[in-house]
Amino acid sequence: MSRIPTKMRGIILACRESDAAFFRRRPDRHHRVRLAAHAEIVLARAEGAITAPIPVGVRGFVAVERRPDEALAWALGFEITHTNTDVDERTAHSAFRRFQAHDDATLCNLAERVRIGGATA
Repeated sequence: MSRIPTKMRGIILACRESDAAFFRRRPDRHHRVRLAAHAEIVLARAEGAITAPIPVGVRGFVAVERRPDEALAWALGFEITHTNTDVDERTAHSAFRRFQAHDDATLCNLAERVRIGGATA
């Protein structure tokens, strides 16, 4: 995270604290999905995880997993802009697994689906 501005590091830390607070409030949950902060996209670019532009109609999301030792793991992924984030445990778990494989090819595929009108949430 050292390659991004200090202000953005603070935003990422605030996002991660909100994830931790979610799991404190919801001990029954092990996964969640939320919108990605711009700073999290910047971090993914700085780490080389994505380099392609995010196309119009596509937006970044974060899926979070609470592991048995209470550690949190994050996966940045992409979906069409109006994708619902109010999802149940099973759907959030599926998103976490799917987002782990998202990359520039995912962005290109989503851009094409949006372009031809085939993207659905």
